[in-house]
Amino acid sequence: MERSNFDVLSKDYDAARRGYPAGLFRYLKGIIPGKESQILDIGCGTGISTRQLKRHGFKVIGSDKGVEMIQIAKRHGGGISYVVAPANKLPFRKGQFDIITAFTAFHWFDDTKSVNEIKRVLKKGGIFIAVKKTLTKSKDRRVEKLQRGQRVIMDRYFGEKSDAAKNHDAAEVLKKNGFIRITRRPFYFQEKYTLAQAMLRIKSMSNWNLLSDAQREKYYADMYNLYKRNLIGRYVVRECVAKMVVGYLS
Repeated sequence: MERSNFDVLSKDYDAARRGYPAGLFRYLKGIIPGKESQILDIGCGTGISTRQLKRHGFKVIGSDKGVEMIQIAKRHGGGISYVVAPANKLPFRKGQFDIITAFTAFHWFDDTKSVNEIKRVLKKGGIFIAVKKTLTKSKDRRVEKLQRGQRVIMDRYFGEKSDAAKNHDAAEVLKKNGFIRITRRPFYFQEKYTLAQAMLRIKSMSNWNLLSDAQREKYYADMYNLYKRNLIGRYVVRECVAKMVVGYLS
């Protein structure tokens, strides 16, 4: 099964995935020129980041190649328009958007054809914003023990494929493709999941598509036992960082 086929994961994805810290959106308000700026949230999945952008006052359209992902996004409502479209063939006119965002998605479409499409529909001087959510080292020894154990299990099952975005550098991709004034900014935050929620999240990850049914059963059991042994209160705690990269189209 194709790793990036999120349609088969769409229900679990929508139920399990969390959004991004409020501080990130407050920061965006400081760099986005005016409330009338039109945003395209590309690779939006079930619209988690798209709805956050809308709630923070931005005018936004969501796009994703997954039919089922977009169907779920539309069911959430919120007065947001969504379109089914791959990143390398966007159904928008030249220079239509002031800003394009990609939340933990850019590593799926950083090829030349897709980036050229992003540049085509972005206004000259427009902003491209890529955000990648990942784990970060925790000062809490209990959390770090859990995260270390998770890395061990994932490496056992997936090796170098454990993280699809592990070696992805959005800033380098933007620089290579003619974007200027490229900046990076991290936003640190914590996520808490019940055991059931944490296990649902396991099944929403692209890694799940790499496993046979038998491997899934073993992987699920290993992660369940790890999480159950390392609950803090009743929760699986994750220390996260949302790494933002901002570039301007010259």
